[in-house]
Amino acid sequence: MKKATLIATIALACAPAGAQAQSFGKILDGLSRKLSAMTGSTAGVASDGRPPVNASGHRVSAAPAFGSIARTDVAGVRLGMTPTAVRSALATAGYDVDGTTKHFTFEQMVMQKAASRNPALHASFHEEGIGEITAHNASGQRMSVRFVQMPAGPVASYIYTTIDDRRITRASFAQAIREKYGPSTDAQTGMMWYYWCNGGTVDCAERIIGGDFPFMIYTAGPATPYLELSDENVSGKLQAALLATEVDRVAPMQRARL
Repeated sequence: MKKATLIATIALACAPAGAQAQSFGKILDGLSRKLSAMTGSTAGVASDGRPPVNASGHRVSAAPAFGSIARTDVAGVRLGMTPTAVRSALATAGYDVDGTTKHFTFEQMVMQKAASRNPALHASFHEEGIGEITAHNASGQRMSVRFVQMPAGPVASYIYTTIDDRRITRASFAQAIREKYGPSTDAQTGMMWYYWCNGGTVDCAERIIGGDFPFMIYTAGPATPYLELSDENVSGKLQAALLATEVDRVAPMQRARL
C-alpha cells in the first residue's frame, strides 16, 4: 500500500453520539460548571479583542463552550460511550479490536466497600465489567479507550490514539488534527504539547493535572506523537460521589455508642 493511501486512512471522522453519550455529556457539563465555579475558572478575550495571554505567557484562543471537548470524537469514539458503542464506532472507522481489559463493575465496587462496613454482605472480587478496549487499523494507528464504571454501566472516559510513524508521517498526523479540531486552546511549544480545553483566561496547560474539565492533548515531541482525549478528572469525581452515596444507602455508617 502506498504511503499516500496510508495517510488517507487516518481515521478522525465525526460520528453522531449515542443517546447515552449525550446524556453523560450533560452530566459532565453540569459538573464541570460547578467545579469550575469553585476553582475560579473564567473564559474570555483581552480588552483589545485579541486572545488573552495566560500565566505561561501563551496567547490562547477563545475558550470553547463547556462540554465541547466532552462531545469531541476521535475516529467516531466519544467520551461517555458504552463499550458496545465504542466497538461499533471503531468498526465503522476501520479499526480491529485487539483486546478487552476487565474491571470491577459499579455494583461490585459498591458491595466491596459496603462489605467492609457490614461483613454480612457478600462482595464479588471476580471482575465482570469492562475497563479498557484496545484496537488498531490497517495503517498502524492504535487506539486505547478506558472506561469509568457508572451505575448504568461502563462509559468511555479516556481515548488515546497514536501512529506508527514509519507508515504515517508526523506532519500528516498533525495536519489531520488541525483540520478536524482547529487551533489549540493553549500550547507549550518548547515541549511541543498542544491543548484543547475550556481555556480562555485559564491557563489550560497548567491546569491539566488535576483539572476539573474535559481536555485534549496532542504531543509532537521526540517520542511517537499521540492524541489524548480525557474527562477522567471529572468523571472520576462523579463516580466517587455516586459510590459514596450508594455505599451509604446499602451499608449505613453505624453510630458510636459510649
